[in-house]
This record gives sequence, C-alpha cells and structure tokens, in this order.
Amino acid sequence: MPIDWLNALNPGRTMHNLRVDITGDWFRDPWGWPEYAYVLDGHLDQLEVRARATGTRRVAKIDVPKENFGIRPAVVLDPIDRMLFQGLVDMNTSKLIGKLSPWVHGWRLRREDPKSGDYSPNDIEWGLHRGQLKVAALFCDFGLKTDIVSCFASIPVDRVCEDIERGAGSGDATKRLIDMLMSYDQVPGRSGLPQRYMASAALANMYLERLSHVLEDYSLVNPPGFGSEYIDSFVTRWMDDIWAFGDDDSNLRALQIDLQAAAREAGLEVNLGKTKLLGEDDLWLDVNEIEHSGIDAAIDNDPPDTEPLEHLLDQVIDSPESTDRTTIRFAMTRMRRQHVESRLDNLVDIAHRMPHGADHLARAFRDFGVWRTHADWYIEYSDGPLNRIGWSIAALGTMFPNKPRPPRIVIDRFARFLSERSSLPMLALGAQRLSEWDPRQARDLLHDLAERADHPHERRIIGLAATAARSEKSFIRRLLSEYEENRLTLALLSERDFRKVTPAPDFGAD
Repeated sequence: MPIDWLNALNPGRTMHNLRVDITGDWFRDPWGWPEYAYVLDGHLDQLEVRARATGTRRVAKIDVPKENFGIRPAVVLDPIDRMLFQGLVDMNTSKLIGKLSPWVHGWRLRREDPKSGDYSPNDIEWGLHRGQLKVAALFCDFGLKTDIVSCFASIPVDRVCEDIERGAGSGDATKRLIDMLMSYDQVPGRSGLPQRYMASAALANMYLERLSHVLEDYSLVNPPGFGSEYIDSFVTRWMDDIWAFGDDDSNLRALQIDLQAAAREAGLEVNLGKTKLLGEDDLWLDVNEIEHSGIDAAIDNDPPDTEPLEHLLDQVIDSPESTDRTTIRFAMTRMRRQHVESRLDNLVDIAHRMPHGADHLARAFRDFGVWRTHADWYIEYSDGPLNRIGWSIAALGTMFPNKPRPPRIVIDRFARFLSERSSLPMLALGAQRLSEWDPRQARDLLHDLAERADHPHERRIIGLAATAARSEKSFIRRLLSEYEENRLTLALLSERDFRKVTPAPDFGAD
C-alpha cells in the first residue's frame, strides 16, 4: 500500500522543529526562510513531490570557522529538502534514539513520555549536562574529557544507513531517508552527515551510542559511591563531547584506551589533542568554565553584580582564539542584557583573533552603537589577512542595521560583496542590506550578478533582495524560473505579487 506522505511526515511537527533549529543556523538567511510558511499555508504538495522524488537538490558550500582558526566544511540545504530531511528523521526517532542512555544530553526525545519528533529542549538538556558535570567534579578526584575528531564529517554514512534500516525497518520512508543521506555524502569535500542540522544531530546521537556502551561499562565497574544520592553515573556525553569521572586516574586512562578502540571500530578517531585528564583544582576550574551558573546568580542579585561577568569577559579577551562559541554567546548575551560596556574597546581590539565568534560580537557592536564609529575599522577588518574567512566578514557586517544608513564607505563595501560574487554569507548580507540602503545601486548590481549566478541559492538571494530593490517582476520571474530548485521561491513571490519580503528581525536589526 503506498505511503500517505503528508500524514506520515507530520508537517506541523516538522515545522516546529525546523523553527527551533533555524535559530542557530551557521548560514543566517536574511529573510528567515519565508518558503516554510508558504508551504504550510496550503502548499504541502511541494513537500509531497520531494518525498516521492529521488536524490537531493544542490547544496551550497560554506566554510565556518571554529576555535583556533579551524574551519568546518558545511553546507546550506535546499529549503524543501531540509524540511523533508527533518520530517523523515522525526518519523522514526522513537525507534532510533528513544532509548539513549540517561546521561546522554542534547538532541534527544523528551525524557518523560518520549514520542517521535518531540525533542527535549536543548536549554534544559544543557542545564542537566552542566549540573551533572558540577556534581561529579565535587565528588571525584579526577575527570577525563575528550571528543571526536571532525565528528559529523567522519561518521560513515553507509553504517548510519545500516543502523537506520535495522532500527526503523525498510519501508518507503527509510528508503527515502537513506537515499538523501547517500546523496549528501557524495558532495565533494563534504562527506559524512550535514553539519548543524537537528536531523543530523539525532542520527549522530544514534550512531555514537557505540561509545556510550563503553561508558556504560565503565560506569557499572565504577559506580558512584559517596554522593550517589545526587548522581546516578559519573559519565556524561553531549554529542561527541565526553566526560568521565572517578577517584582512580588509571581507570580513567584505561577508559580512554577503550574509547579509542571503540571509536576506531566505528570509523572515528578520539581527539588526543583535546583529551585531558584533570585533577583537583584543574578539574574544578575546567568544569566551572562550562557551568557559568555563578554569573547568572550574581546578575540576579538586587542590585545586579556584574563583576563575575566582567571576569568572564576578561577571560574571553585574554584567550579569544581558544574560547568556544558557547562561552562567547553566553558572555555576549549577558553583556547586552546588563548593558556592560566596559570591555567594548577590548573586544574590538581582539575581534580579528576570534573569527568564530563574529556573529555574537556583531550583535553586541550593533546594540552598543559601535557600528556608528567603527566603519573604517570594519573596512580594515574585511581587507585584512583573514578576509579569506568570508563567514566572519559577513557575520560581523550584520552589526550595521537596516536603518539608519551607515557611512558611504560601508555601503560601497557591501556593494563590492555583490560585484565580486563573494561567498554565500557575504552575498546574502550585501544583497539584503544594499537593497535597503540604496535600492537603485542594488538593482543595477543584482541585474549584473544575475547574468553570472549559476547556483540556485545565489539566485534565490538575488530574487528575494530584488523585491526590496523594486526590480521588475519580469526580471525576478526569469531569474527564478530557470532552476527547478527556485520554483518554490518563485511561487511564494508570485502569490505576493512580488512585494518586498521583510527581513528576519535579528538579521535586519531595524
């Protein structure tokens, strides 16, 4: 009997999960992917057509910086394919990750009454993870922490597909999901699971349960003694970030060896460069850096005490290259909420040493008005030796809001993002902002770029920006009709009579 795709995919549930997922996208779509609302509003046939098709539509490659100037090879998925990917994974999550170990945190189903596609919120999971780390560090003398080298890119997709078929069966939905995964794995230079997608994270958690078995064995041999009323296990995993605790450092080193063996059997490698055995004060300090609860407690005082936050900002400023994105986001968010301006100049000075935090810095620089006085500084940043990291130039450029218009040198620089056909994030930023600041110039550049743009994602951006630049309807129609991938965006704009599409609030920052 043929599958009822729309009933099986549960588009409402899928869209709820996508909205949660899109919030932290590495590629920030200036318009917040308006195609999704269009599909849900009476055009679900677009999703059904993709479900009945084969393969995947073209992805766009982007390079995203991480700590210590590492680069993540990432992709931007076609919007309707992303919806299908999420829906196919959601359908069978109770079978694939419904029985994750209790000390596995993040990208899992709700712990009480788990149902397919109903995920436990990651902010709750992060709190549980941090709490477990803190309690374990209190009661144990030693802690071992490690992770997997290039985890998502290294996961062998053929074995993931075997796991899916073994867990969910071999029906039409499983076959379509496997078909999509095998297609994504064939993208040159982008092997493994597509990074920074909730659907991929759920599948990665399923695959990494191989390592959880090793941790479970360690936990059974080394059960909590003193303090067992506070914690069930002295192991915890946040995706591929693994912690184990104990009072015998030799047992923890033995666990490290066992984890290496299990990882290699799974086609993965433990990251020895990040593996640490910590004891005494070092253990507590390391866990405390993750925990950060003291900062929120101090802020909640009346009046708020911002000294711990300022101390954290000093740590970020002292070691910008190695500070992780989670800490950067935490610090910048609290800094903005509490209007702490004392470290702004220092953050400007070290921005070039922290390209992986450019998006969070930009929000602070925007809110505190740094953009008004640092146009020349931004031009110098984008001309500097690190201008090859287009993601960071684009992310930092979002500090210039839609209104009011910035100095002319900034407008001209964003125009160059278009004329030079820069990276996708730079193209998206330049097209959206220039169409607001100088519609006539944007219109000319978008028309010129359209003659050279040969990727569906590029043409989608040009088409959406052209609505604000007041381009002719015939131009937008021709631009988007050439590629099948853009038919959804064209249908959306046609229904709106090609009126301007409003930027997403966080991106536009009016």
